[in-house]
Amino acid sequence: MLRNYFLIALRNLKKSPGLSSIKIIGLCIGVCGCIMVFLLARLELSFDKYHTKGENIYRIYSQFTGVWEGYNHAVPLAFPVEFRDKATGVEAVAQTITNDYDVTINENGTEKKFPSPNAVAFVDTNYFKVFRDYRWIAGNPAVLNNPHVTVLTESKAKAYFGSINVTEVVGKRVTYSDSLETTVAGIVADPPGNTDFNFTNFISHSTIKASWLKGDYDFEDWGSVSSSWLCLIRLSEGTSPAKIDEFLVEMSKNRDKASTDPGETLTTFTHFKLQPLSDIHFNTELGTWDSGRSTTSMGTIEALLGISVLLLLVAVINFVNLETAQAMRRAREVGLRKAMGGTRGSLITFFVAESLVITFIAVALSLPLARLCLIFFSEFLPSDLSINLTDPFVWIFIFALTTLVAVLSGIYPALVLSSYQPVVALKSSHSTDRSGSAFLRKILTVFQFTFSQTLIVGALIIGLQITWMVNKDLGFNRDAVVNVQPPWWEPKSKKIIFVNELSKLSIVESISRNSRPPIWSGYNSTTVTYNDGKVDIPLTVYNNSGDTTYLRLFQLKLVAGRNIQPVDSLREMIVNETYAKKLHIDPIDLVGKDVKVNNKMHHIVGVLKDFHHASLHKAIEPWYYVHQAEAGTISLRLAKGTDLQKAMEQLKVTSKSIYGDGEMRIFFMDETVKNFYQSEQRISKLANTATGLAIFISCLGLLGLASFTAIQRTKEIGIRKVLGASVTNIVTLLSREFILLVVISFLIAVPIAWYAGNQWLDTFPYRMDLAIWIFIVAGAMSVLVALITVGFQAIKAAIVNPVESLRYE
Repeated sequence: MLRNYFLIALRNLKKSPGLSSIKIIGLCIGVCGCIMVFLLARLELSFDKYHTKGENIYRIYSQFTGVWEGYNHAVPLAFPVEFRDKATGVEAVAQTITNDYDVTINENGTEKKFPSPNAVAFVDTNYFKVFRDYRWIAGNPAVLNNPHVTVLTESKAKAYFGSINVTEVVGKRVTYSDSLETTVAGIVADPPGNTDFNFTNFISHSTIKASWLKGDYDFEDWGSVSSSWLCLIRLSEGTSPAKIDEFLVEMSKNRDKASTDPGETLTTFTHFKLQPLSDIHFNTELGTWDSGRSTTSMGTIEALLGISVLLLLVAVINFVNLETAQAMRRAREVGLRKAMGGTRGSLITFFVAESLVITFIAVALSLPLARLCLIFFSEFLPSDLSINLTDPFVWIFIFALTTLVAVLSGIYPALVLSSYQPVVALKSSHSTDRSGSAFLRKILTVFQFTFSQTLIVGALIIGLQITWMVNKDLGFNRDAVVNVQPPWWEPKSKKIIFVNELSKLSIVESISRNSRPPIWSGYNSTTVTYNDGKVDIPLTVYNNSGDTTYLRLFQLKLVAGRNIQPVDSLREMIVNETYAKKLHIDPIDLVGKDVKVNNKMHHIVGVLKDFHHASLHKAIEPWYYVHQAEAGTISLRLAKGTDLQKAMEQLKVTSKSIYGDGEMRIFFMDETVKNFYQSEQRISKLANTATGLAIFISCLGLLGLASFTAIQRTKEIGIRKVLGASVTNIVTLLSREFILLVVISFLIAVPIAWYAGNQWLDTFPYRMDLAIWIFIVAGAMSVLVALITVGFQAIKAAIVNPVESLRYE
């Protein structure tokens, strides 16, 4: 019987190819969205789930309160040893220092270079006690007790040395950053699942103290924290995390006391905290590790899930609307089936089976569409996201989704159609549409367009805010500015030669050496103490350094005082207006005052007009600038009329003449600013796509409903035309109801979009104002699209010969 139902369902699809296509396309898009979000959620939720007793693995991070507040997912270098010595109930403590080096392999006189990224971690045997699921192919953790040894993952060993037996890699040489010589002492299999700690090169921790790296790390230091200094621990069975939390509270207090000089008041407090392994992947505030995979917030997944479910719901609403609107056509079919002995239950089964056939076709089409989406959204989605049709969980989800959509789409139309009385249905030559069904269709149509118009407003707000941020005056001139970062490990003498060679180029108008441009992704901050004659006033201040041409190159403006000079006596400093405001001192009065930075006195010689020294995600903070001739970044302002492509070629040629093939990083200032808002640009792309799909699906449904409305009113249209109605009158008659529904949707969508838009904009310290024209444009777009959709069908019905209309049925 089911086989007959499916055959009849396919026959019915052939009878109405247009409406069938509308149903299938809508469901296909909705199902595709759900599949994409399922794959993404499954991937993101799989990270670090394979670890044995993973609930016992934690990371210890630092939280700062007081004058400076913030977080760092790392700890001071001295922390792990003291914690290991004093904490109880801890099975292993792994100090992990991360880095990213170029790698050189020299075999049989042939040199192969592997530029970064190469995920390097300096570890000892404790790392493999914390993460016990590594499978050793060659060697064992004990090899890491020796200096100048490295352990590679299987895939990395093959990448470095080719497709030989990986055990033969043991004993071969690997050079990091041109001069850190190591010997391969072990090979581990790649992690058996997705992990955020995807290190591929494990260098023995003791190598740091036995090499030139020892000058970069002070393992007695408690006063500083770098985000590359991780502390990972595994708790013993039965140890409560609360117990470790209590110990960390006491340890934090003791370290703050020990780091405070007699008579000095501590202004920033450090608190050490536990973070479960399961939280690391979704904690966007702390992140994973330097150069590690970006974290994905659970809120992002929930938002994507919500959008995909709503898109699917809009498609299901289309199905329901069109099926109930076809009641007139299907009424006689129902009456005939009942007259032949069909029960209501069998009719419900038949209509749900028909819905299942349509849903199955839509799901089959959604799979190749999902593959196209993976390509289109490749910059937004993780690179390892794919549709693995050999995964049984994928098929279980697809089967469950198909069944759910088929039932949701088919159950209400089935109940409505199967309820017709056979005598009435067989006699009726008019619409059997019930007022309840018509009213429900109106409600569902309003819901569809409310969702669509909310998305239109949201997409406009996101796009306009991005444009506003990218084009906002940042307080300095970024036009035609190029920033160059030579390899940091190269000798300082090369940088001097490089700067001299660059200054000779005709394309270079001015040049400056500095620690970073005015706006950059990274930053330094320190405590600056000002004494007003009565008390010390400490403030956390962002800082920068460089030569004296910095202000001129970036056209920063002084509101008081003068530029710094390279003097040997009291070090000169320039501060910004915000620093003066924090001290409640007029900028003119602040010039000439002395402040203390790291126990060294500095003399303020100028105050700069405020400019943005970070992205617009952050408010302007107190900032200062001091002289440092050997800073690492080189900023260039290109001469007017310079061809950018030719300029890049000249810069690369000059770089190669000094540094050879060494890594050279070149950034245009405008691109740097735009890159700050990549996250918002991705959200914008997603919002635009979701908006387009929602409008498309809604209009498909509107087109179908308009078509059936025209059919239902065929004789009425003929009579009106005979009585003198014009095409315009007919189009207005058929369009009026649908346009009214769109207007009602707009009135509902406005407060929703206003609230949601303001909530999102309030996450930015600097934001545009919501203007009424944004909502007017969104409403006008919806009305226009609806008018075109309905108007097409209305005009088609209006121009039919009235004689043909009157002959209908």
